[in-house]
Amino acid sequence: MRMTSPRRALTVFAVRQAYMPAAPYAASMTMAAHLGLDMNDYWKPTARSYFARVTKGQILAAVREAVSDEAANRLTKLKKPEMAEAAEQLVAGTRWLPMCLRTPNLPDEATAAEPPLALPAPEASLEGPEDQAILTAAAE
Repeated sequence: MRMTSPRRALTVFAVRQAYMPAAPYAASMTMAAHLGLDMNDYWKPTARSYFARVTKGQILAAVREAVSDEAANRLTKLKKPEMAEAAEQLVAGTRWLPMCLRTPNLPDEATAAEPPLALPAPEASLEGPEDQAILTAAAE
């Protein structure tokens, strides 16, 4: 199992561009979820690989999500290079990934086995026996 992990990561191509159809992307994400692909095993957000390449607002949002609001607030006055370095240190070890690298969770088997939700039958004011017969037939 350990030997196939790098091969798994190289076989899932899940890039979505505006001009591309959505179906191949959805299939790739489903396949990644079924394979149990976790990009944390292959990539870490560092100042050089991620934080220096995004906006200051995105850096702060990542720190807020991975660590805390307080940690993000401490970075607000820093210049971008220092902010990127500090974010790398704060996010290290949290297993945080940008949204584009996250593998979606599969639905639980118990949840997947449940029938889809149905709308309740409308309440109708019955005028006569003909309406009652129509409602009874519709319910069957």
